[in-house]
Amino acid sequence: MHLPCLKDIVETFKSEVYNLDYEYFKKYGCEPQVYVFPQVWGSTALGFNGIGGQAITSAYTTIVEDMNSNYYSVFFGTRMAYIIKDPNQIFFTDMNNHNMKSVSEKGIYLRKED
Repeated sequence: MHLPCLKDIVETFKSEVYNLDYEYFKKYGCEPQVYVFPQVWGSTALGFNGIGGQAITSAYTTIVEDMNSNYYSVFFGTRMAYIIKDPNQIFFTDMNNHNMKSVSEKGIYLRKED
């Protein structure tokens, strides 16, 4: 299993969140915190649900959090899968269990409007 370059992942995260809310990040900056853990997938497509070999595949999942804005980004291997602002408790439970949802299932992490 190849450990992804965390510096590149953080730079990708910063670029994406600046694009989402430039005025906020221009004013407050970005303070990323990184969490990395191995995760097992049922195919070589990892959590991207694409065409891949049907082989059990391990890859690092990296989660980058901005301490100021509460944006979280999930990477499978070196590719960004999704960004979520202020995720719900299911996200943190899956994060603690080292079992993040695939791209097609990311909606489960969105907070429901009250």
